Amino acid sequence: MKKNVKILGVDDAPFSFEDEVAEVVGVIVRAPNYLEGVLRCSVSVDGSDSAERIAKMINSSGHREQIKGIMINGACVAGFNVVDIEKLYELTNVGVMTLTNNKPRESAVRQALEKHFTDWKGRMEILGKGKRITIRVKEGKRAYDLYARYLGMGERSAIDLVELSRVRGALPEPVRMAHIIASAPY
Repeated sequence: MKKNVKILGVDDAPFSFEDEVAEVVGVIVRAPNYLEGVLRCSVSVDGSDSAERIAKMINSSGHREQIKGIMINGACVAGFNVVDIEKLYELTNVGVMTLTNNKPRESAVRQALEKHFTDWKGRMEILGKGKRITIRVKEGKRAYDLYARYLGMGERSAIDLVELSRVRGALPEPVRMAHIIASAPY
């Protein structure tokens, strides 16, 4: 994979479960860490519109043709608005991955979904889309595990995107920057 590739990192802003919508921030980074642009959209809290809203945010930006990968901080935004990575890939034609540095606990997620949603089976199905991989990243003597699901790219490309865009710590810069910007008070 070429150096200086543009990657979109996505994360949601803080919200309350009483809110109807939550803000989502997209950060376009030229790997490893050059900020190219910031995008924003809103999604329904605990809804099912995240893939469509994020795709619209991407496709309506002037950066769409240059983005070579999408990294989402976790599998859900705005509570349990599960990002359908298959649908997002179909709508953008850009490879997608979800990343977390916390080992997924599927049984706990399933219990929470069963408790709060009548469509919990569909949400679990969406969570299972894509191929799962653990990516070990090293920094000096330390090693970190990142847990990812990816679709629309090969395993080597998924690993390369992470490696090309990491500077320090476990998280790649697009996701780290998206988190910082989304978390800023306003």
